[in-house]
Amino acid sequence: MLTERQKNILAALVGEYIKSAEPVASAKLARRLGARLSSATVRNEMSELQELDLIEHTHTSSGRVPTAKGFRFYVDELDAGKGIGEDETAALREMHRLWNEMCELPRGMARTIAGASRNIAVVGDTRERGIEEAGMAELIDAFGDLENRCLKEIGRTIDALEEKMAELAAYRELGEKARVFIGRENPLAEGDSASMVVRIVRRRGEPYRVIAIIGPRRMDYGRNIAIAEEAARMISNEDHG
Repeated sequence: MLTERQKNILAALVGEYIKSAEPVASAKLARRLGARLSSATVRNEMSELQELDLIEHTHTSSGRVPTAKGFRFYVDELDAGKGIGEDETAALREMHRLWNEMCELPRGMARTIAGASRNIAVVGDTRERGIEEAGMAELIDAFGDLENRCLKEIGRTIDALEEKMAELAAYRELGEKARVFIGRENPLAEGDSASMVVRIVRRRGEPYRVIAIIGPRRMDYGRNIAIAEEAARMISNEDHG
């Protein structure tokens, strides 16, 4: 059980790492947290978090980075992000409307999600083989030079999605909300450097639709969860009028 101070430090560290991709030092965290905590106090609390396997020390820096367990705690227990605002939600809906007018769904949905999340987006359903994917350019633009192993994991996940769309839709842990798979939790591909947000849209008497946002482990989880949920709402509205 973490103290409130440790939760605040972990949330700040994960947020900083998502933004910068650099190991986070105690002095930087202390500045981010304001005058409430000294660098020495933050350093001591970081040692405790490391003992709990929530963060780890890198070989090239005195800073720390989140572990998969740390990311999982961040997603499940902390404020993983504020999602997307009303203006951006409206822009997503307008983009979806335009693609719909051109009869380019789900291709347009995949491109809309990719543009908003700056990750790979995959959209498909369990009725027919084949998926629509988009976002490699957005991913590279957002994250720069990703490690080859991360790109390979992302590629294997996309390939597996096409093969196992129905299997994933039936995955019992996927309810009526977005589910996050971090690193080795991914049921579709081995590895620990990529993550996936999945939202299943279940419809009575209709094929299930699958929305997936795939990217590096330091993706913006809160934002991507919000985008997946909004995409699910757009699909539901599309299906019901």
